[in-house]
Amino acid sequence: MTNTVSHKQLNKLRSAHGRRKTGLSVCEGMRCCRELITRQPTWARQVFFDEEATGDPLQDLRAHCHEQEIPVESIPSRDFKGIAQTETPQGVLIVFAPPRPGDVEASASIKPRDPFLLILDQVQDPGNVGTILRTAWGAGLHQICLTRGTASPFAPKTIRAGMGAQFAVTTHVFEGLDAAYAAVKESGYTHAWVAAASEGCSCFNTAFDLRDSALIIGNEGAGTRPPAHAETSAVHIPMPGSADSLNVAQATTILLFDAVRRGILPAEG
Repeated sequence: MTNTVSHKQLNKLRSAHGRRKTGLSVCEGMRCCRELITRQPTWARQVFFDEEATGDPLQDLRAHCHEQEIPVESIPSRDFKGIAQTETPQGVLIVFAPPRPGDVEASASIKPRDPFLLILDQVQDPGNVGTILRTAWGAGLHQICLTRGTASPFAPKTIRAGMGAQFAVTTHVFEGLDAAYAAVKESGYTHAWVAAASEGCSCFNTAFDLRDSALIIGNEGAGTRPPAHAETSAVHIPMPGSADSLNVAQATTILLFDAVRRGILPAEG
């Protein structure tokens, strides 16, 4: 693996266009970078360290990079702050090459490891997507389906919101909801629950059973629609208060951890 990423090239990775064109992205922060190096070391292309930053976690990460033969460059603190995309850099930044969507779109890549699958349909905010990824990881899911129009799980803002969860959870990207559900159904998940504002079954009703199903979470404002040729049911979260909706990441958290409470996703301990 050779050192080919210049500081000038790093600036191009500040934009979504630059990341799409190069096929690269940026991971910052000690925790996120540790998850990347630990779980997906072959994705890393180059690691930049602030030469003035100290501490055992940074030294341990540097040693791990050397063990994995990942190119490492130490640069002056002033230069590091110039390439960092965060206001308070933690002394490490990794340029990495995530899987391109076309590399994981085949339905054969969806293995029925989990009791149900989560589909995000055009959830656009990187903070929401990152939070949902971390929530799904915490709840015990191993993979998530995304439709185009959903914020990239590997954008820098999504990585920070997810705290590196995208390096632990497999993401499958599809052209649209119909394609995503077709692949999910082919993998043995025969029903779809569509999250709604107030329609359908209460998530606290025993009829809400995610086993062998897809849970579909839609766009922050527009929601989603049932996929074509699917046996679907709507589910909502009862809201005794006067707010008209919940944040999409909060709502997803409630639905996923209700599956933990019911034992659909088995809790440890």
